[in-house]
Amino acid sequence: MPSKERRGKWQPYDALEGYKNSLREAEYEKGKISRPALLPDKIEEMNRILQIAYSENRDLIITYYRDGYLHKIEGIVERIDQINGKIKIRSVSIKLRDIIDIEEGR
Repeated sequence: MPSKERRGKWQPYDALEGYKNSLREAEYEKGKISRPALLPDKIEEMNRILQIAYSENRDLIITYYRDGYLHKIEGIVERIDQINGKIKIRSVSIKLRDIIDIEEGR
């Protein structure tokens, strides 16, 4: 049998169509967490760090909550939009209420 005919013969077969996708979705949903609550003194400390870093163009490491998961981003804050309650860092817009932690960068 020529190699071209054998190539298709031994390919994996997905008997349960859509099973892999539903399994990935279930694992994704299982890993979600609820939004962490912040104490008022932690919010004040993060606000102070954010204001200083913004005025002096320092790097920050921001941990934020989105869609059930915690994400980290590092960079210089490009813009603080107090009216809409958002900041922009590395072209990513983050709501202020979603920020969990702010650290000074390296």
